[in-house]
Amino acid sequence: MLVIASLNASTKYYVRVLASTKVGRGPYSESRGKFTNGKQPEMAINGTESTLTFPLQIPSHNFTHFYVVALKLIYSQHRSPASYENNVLVTYAEAEQSADPKPYIAAILTSKDGNMFILGDGRNTSNPTSRRRRSTSSDYYNGPLEPGTSYSIFQRIFINKGDYYSTDWSLASKTVHDVTISPVPPNGPGGSGGNSGNIGTIVGAIVGVCVLLILVILAIIMFRRRKGKQHSEPGYQHQEEVDKRSGPPVMNDAFCDSNDSLDVKQNANDGDDTVDDRVEVEVNNTDPETGDVYANKESIAARVHNPIPVEEFNDHVNNQRKNNNKEFKLDFEDLPTGRISNWDIAKQSFNIPKNRYGNAVTYNHSRVILSGNEKTDYINASFIDGLAEKYYIATQGPKPKTVNDFWRMIFEHKCPTIVMLTTLKEMGKTKCEKYWPEESGMYGDIKVTSTKTKTFADYVTRTFIVEKGGEQRGVQQFHFMSWPDYGVPLYPTQILTFRRHFKSFHETKTGPAVIHCSAGVGRSGVFIAVDKILDGLDKEKKDSIDIFGFVKDMRTKRVNMVQTPDQYVFIHDTIVDHLNCGANEVEATQITFEIKNLLKRNDKGETGFDEKFKRLNTVTPQLVKEKCEAALLDENKKKNRKAEIYPTESGRPYLKHIENVENSDYINACYVDGYLGKSYFIATQTPLQETINDFWRMVLQHKSSTIVMLNQLREGDEEYPMFWPTKRATPQSFGPSTVMLDSFVKKENIVIRKFVVSPSVDLKEGRMVRLIQYMTWPDHGVPKDVDDIVKILSEVEESQRAAEKKGPVTVICSDGAGRSGTYIAISNLVDRVKVVQVIDVFQCVKLIRTKRPQFVETAAQFKLCYDAVTSVLRSFNEYSNFESEVQNYSTSFVG
Repeated sequence: MLVIASLNASTKYYVRVLASTKVGRGPYSESRGKFTNGKQPEMAINGTESTLTFPLQIPSHNFTHFYVVALKLIYSQHRSPASYENNVLVTYAEAEQSADPKPYIAAILTSKDGNMFILGDGRNTSNPTSRRRRSTSSDYYNGPLEPGTSYSIFQRIFINKGDYYSTDWSLASKTVHDVTISPVPPNGPGGSGGNSGNIGTIVGAIVGVCVLLILVILAIIMFRRRKGKQHSEPGYQHQEEVDKRSGPPVMNDAFCDSNDSLDVKQNANDGDDTVDDRVEVEVNNTDPETGDVYANKESIAARVHNPIPVEEFNDHVNNQRKNNNKEFKLDFEDLPTGRISNWDIAKQSFNIPKNRYGNAVTYNHSRVILSGNEKTDYINASFIDGLAEKYYIATQGPKPKTVNDFWRMIFEHKCPTIVMLTTLKEMGKTKCEKYWPEESGMYGDIKVTSTKTKTFADYVTRTFIVEKGGEQRGVQQFHFMSWPDYGVPLYPTQILTFRRHFKSFHETKTGPAVIHCSAGVGRSGVFIAVDKILDGLDKEKKDSIDIFGFVKDMRTKRVNMVQTPDQYVFIHDTIVDHLNCGANEVEATQITFEIKNLLKRNDKGETGFDEKFKRLNTVTPQLVKEKCEAALLDENKKKNRKAEIYPTESGRPYLKHIENVENSDYINACYVDGYLGKSYFIATQTPLQETINDFWRMVLQHKSSTIVMLNQLREGDEEYPMFWPTKRATPQSFGPSTVMLDSFVKKENIVIRKFVVSPSVDLKEGRMVRLIQYMTWPDHGVPKDVDDIVKILSEVEESQRAAEKKGPVTVICSDGAGRSGTYIAISNLVDRVKVVQVIDVFQCVKLIRTKRPQFVETAAQFKLCYDAVTSVLRSFNEYSNFESEVQNYSTSFVG
């Protein structure tokens, strides 16, 4: 066995093997990749009889989630964590039943869960909060530890594309021994029985008094809470009766299938609507003997949740964030959980198969009713109030047998809009059936025809014609594709951009908007809450924000809307983002007037552009250095023209590793989303002398056919190396790549060069690449003639249309930031104005700055974005040409 030593922890290494004999060397084997173990979690820093507190290793890699795997230690030796496949890791219950200790998954955590983990504190990681009910189902459960017993943990970190690696085992940590007090004999050692008896009497009296005091205090608290509930209820008022029983436990976005025994199991008393005067004391209603998990737990202290004045909302959210979002988590726990109304119709035997998840079903009073009898009128969908009554329909992702019912609901309830917030499969599990046709299809007696599909950076829109009995209706689907499998979107900007597109369509229609994810409670609840709260601010001009109240109200209509604390926090983050950024969206026909208004100066002599740009800088997210590992390696720092401008690990275009060349996968470049596609651009600096070869490798490997260069090779005192051949039909080698100049055309201030670029010396393997160089854009400044921007955009469109393969557009300037970011922003704004006839320069720049905070570096460049769009508008003879232009454009360029 060959052992390779001195490797870095939590790093993927690729190995290939060849055989060498006297005759010669054979071919290399296929390259195989394997991660080394990560650094072990530290030893527990605190312990009780049933818990151990471990500091966790927070990975530097871009990861989606990680397992915390625990093992009770009986033997001195145990296997390496890497040797355990995922399918052999068991649940807490299975580990408890096993004769030999087995590693069990105690938790599934994300980056937002902090770096301290309490093993054994009873938190069900499908519902990670200390005050939630426990689950005795097959769900992962962080169950109590045995007293006086040693345990060890390791972490299994899942990163993009399904890869994962494990840390080493932590050092063994031991729980505290179970301490019991033995009875004192009548005649204790060295004393008389009388003294012992007196002591026992005193102790007994003290204990009795303490118990009596506790009971009195609890009675007072319960009386006050019940009295308070009768007289006032802050926020939304709920008139629905509270059902006698609470429903099954919530199990987050990964609800059990409806065929699982826990979910289809019905309470024997289902259908009883008796109101229960609930005792609101902290109790654990999980009976370890019976496994009864059908009960809520509520805190002993009543917390008041008043609406927050708009002007105080930012400070309120900042206060809630303290101590690892402690107040947010407490608020979330105060929301009503589980079943709070009658749902016996959803639990009828003939309706159970129609539910994707057995514990995410509809209440009788708010369900959407279809035509037909009791066996055909059910669909797992609920009305939610918004700007108007029944403004939304929240529903699950259709199952194979409910697709026809889904289209019946769309047609019968005249729904013009569908918002889809899940992909069809996530983490290998089916989340939603594909319920639409590529062209045309029959769904029962309803015909659905797909007429148009448009792809954007984070979402897709689809237009359908729905027809029944000679009656036709148009339906628009907005399908958001960038919600991560675990957690929430990284930045609110993405969901706000998506929502604005949805809103521009739906507010011109009548009928409810259908909102669905997989279960129709988590992501659907987030989207509905954000949309409703923003409608309240923007349309109803409300002066306060009541997120808690609205989520609470939603939960009276559909069980557990907004499913996790992270989702609850994300709603607040999104509203804060909206408030901080202000109103920036401008109709295409009003852009000229907006520019005139923004040119006015305030008392400080600042224009509106200056003010917006300052605010933009305050809300621009900064890169986390731990997520830019490669860029900050000493070997790679010399490849960065400017020390402060570099890419993240998840956002950079990787180069293929060159054998025996360390860090040969790095180039200072970053992917940037376009309005019409993900990773539509690559922004990069003008190559350094030592990175010219890497530049051409990037162009080839990432299939870029268009290069936009916004600087000259000499600017003032700065000089940049020539990185292309200057003689026609004369191939020139750049490392493994070969580049040949094919043609050269100058159009006023724009020079267009066509190259044949090949990965080898054989030009037959090459393809055509166009380099479009704009000659008169000064560094840190703006062009003198804004109409030149229109000409560049036109040349890029033509180049992309002629390209054999639709790869990203590579955009170059001196540092890959100021001018490059401004060009990308303008391109995205123009694409958007063609589609929806509005622009939002502020949000557009803010979004691309998530990849490189230095994009659009001056207020003058910020203003240029407005001017350039105005110039584009002037270039069209008629405003109505936009839609036809973008249809041609998106068909040609989105691959």
